[in-house]
Amino acid sequence: MQKKLIVMASSFCVMASLCFAQDAKVAADAKDAKTDVKAAVDAKDAKTDVKAADAKQAKIEMPKMPELDPKTWDFLPDVVATVGDKKITKSDLVRVLNPQAKMMMMMGQKFVADDYKNLAKGLTQELVKAAIVENLAAKEGYKSTPELENQVYDKFVEGMKKQMPDSKNFNFEDMIKQQGLTVADVKKQMAEGEVVQKWVNEKIVPKIKISDADVKSFYDKNKETFFKKPETVTASHILFKPSESADKSKENTDKFWEEAKATAEKAYKDIVDKKITFEDAVKKYSEGPSKDNGGQLGTFAKGQMVPEFEVACWKLAQGNMSGYELVKTQFGWHVIKVTAYDKGGYIDLDDKVSSQIKEKLKQEAVFKKVNEMIDAQMKKLNPVVSIK
Repeated sequence: MQKKLIVMASSFCVMASLCFAQDAKVAADAKDAKTDVKAAVDAKDAKTDVKAADAKQAKIEMPKMPELDPKTWDFLPDVVATVGDKKITKSDLVRVLNPQAKMMMMMGQKFVADDYKNLAKGLTQELVKAAIVENLAAKEGYKSTPELENQVYDKFVEGMKKQMPDSKNFNFEDMIKQQGLTVADVKKQMAEGEVVQKWVNEKIVPKIKISDADVKSFYDKNKETFFKKPETVTASHILFKPSESADKSKENTDKFWEEAKATAEKAYKDIVDKKITFEDAVKKYSEGPSKDNGGQLGTFAKGQMVPEFEVACWKLAQGNMSGYELVKTQFGWHVIKVTAYDKGGYIDLDDKVSSQIKEKLKQEAVFKKVNEMIDAQMKKLNPVVSIK
């Protein structure tokens, strides 16, 4: 969170081009407890065809960055802002603007003249705030050094290499150049970020106190939003798909559906009569990818399966958990078995959840405190932004 206050926009864009993004903590990570949405029965069955061997051999191809017209930033003055005795130059701003604009273009943003101006004004304001924060840190002895620049950069690059499928072909310097930056630019920005974060951690964070009452208040106010567990079932199925042919006539289609129904009814009866186990029937009959996993579809809440399938599952869950249901959906016929039922409720405010809430509240309080310090300095220094 603190890094939003520092000048790292361009290096963040380089990182983003690698498809790595910093995860934001959602309140108490409670939303992680919610089940992923399954739009239809086959959603759980879908598998991605990953050619792992080819991926290991392939050289990493980074996305090609869009080109910007060299005259794009001609409207900027030589000095874009003045903060006290510090001048933020056009070149300082362009080093941040170029990668940011390119990244936005890669994501489908269409720019017109006013968009470039608005982007420039917005990032200038961030540079002003960053300059103020860096100055606050410097007054307390927190300053960057060439040694720190090398240390932070090397650590980051080594960390990135460990996450790449083929680290031998990983060249961070090439990606920096694609952004129109230099290694020196990125080293400086990363080190400045590290310095500010250290200042925040050592001088501001210790002053922030979050009480148990604060935690309980947040939990109570957000119980319905973040801490509610849905009613869920855990189920397995055997899928009987109707055959397919080039002849799509109604007569032919009806015939294939009837054949699938007859096979499903036989299997269902044999399972109920204990002539075959559900697990063996999955191996013998099922035509979905979940066949290799015993027909398991995992755990899901209401609204995450097609209606016919959902109704059958909840009928079993709330009635006969040891039984089976035969049902037709748009995907075919299914013999369903429910293995678990959770009536839902609320996530308990245990030590783990309490700790996560406390950390979230502390981060918010730190961010608020730093912003208050920035606002106070803004009023005192009255920065001048020269972009028209």
